Amino acid sequence: MVIGHLTAFGEERGFSPAAAAALVSAMLGVTLASRLSAGFLSQRWGRYGMLLAMSVLLAFGMAWLAMATGPLTIMVGAVLIGLGFGGYMPGYAILVREMFPASQAGRRIAEIYFFGFVAAGIGSWTSGWLRDATGGYGVPFMVAAFSAGLGVLGLLRLRQRLGSI
Repeated sequence: MVIGHLTAFGEERGFSPAAAAALVSAMLGVTLASRLSAGFLSQRWGRYGMLLAMSVLLAFGMAWLAMATGPLTIMVGAVLIGLGFGGYMPGYAILVREMFPASQAGRRIAEIYFFGFVAAGIGSWTSGWLRDATGGYGVPFMVAAFSAGLGVLGLLRLRQRLGSI
């Protein structure tokens, strides 16, 4: 949802159109760095630990962005979201490989990405609707933070159930 709304959010907060678009560039640049380091981080922190850390970063970044008012705080929120998003997408693929046999990995990863992209589409539309209904992006970003927080709780529950991941 952030990719679709970050530029408009920046413009509403007083950024020029070019500076608002640069927020997305910064977020996606950090996403790339995080995505490329996901394998290293999963070896260092463990597959589950890396996924959990990136999910927490994403949730925290969403909440941070919801409360951000100035250019620096908005950029920090965008960077936190980029770090989290970049790491958790490959983190799920790594975790799937741990939980399922190799013969099922391709299908399971495709299913996770499919539902993730469906959720992203629904989240972008819902965020636009909430922004129009409330007159600002505070509520949509808090709803996104809450949703990401539910994902973190789901990961914690998964670890309890599976024990060894």
